Amino acid sequence: MVSKINSKLLFPIILICVFFLFLILIIKSDIGKTKSLTVGSASIKVEIADTDAKRSHGLSDRQSLSENTGMLFIFPQSGIYPFWMKDMHFPLDFIWISQKKVVDVAENVPNPKNPGDHLPLYSSREPIDMVLEVNAGFIEKHHIKIGDRVEYN
Repeated sequence: MVSKINSKLLFPIILICVFFLFLILIIKSDIGKTKSLTVGSASIKVEIADTDAKRSHGLSDRQSLSENTGMLFIFPQSGIYPFWMKDMHFPLDFIWISQKKVVDVAENVPNPKNPGDHLPLYSSREPIDMVLEVNAGFIEKHHIKIGDRVEYN
């Protein structure tokens, strides 16, 4: 009798374990995934922020960003999306993108110096479907300008 009960419980337990293993593999495969992106003539590696949770957290709480890397925020539809520098530890450049073309830039956006600092909002002057965040000085160093093409894969 005991062996029948154990065998009846064994299948659901195995099924639950397989489900959680599969879930962990899916989540883990998405963490730290980077893609190549070219803006103007500059090529960089970007992390993709394409969910509300990823877009909300962004680069917050990081101490730095490696050279020639960034985060690409992808939105489901074109619009005006304000950004702020909450919990940021280093300054950024913002590259506002619409239909794979640079439509606006914000250079040397400062990180807050004190936790209680007022946090201004930054947004493009026209609707966008992507925003690229990179280290401050990237736009100047790579001569990024409005009208430059953006390609990523």
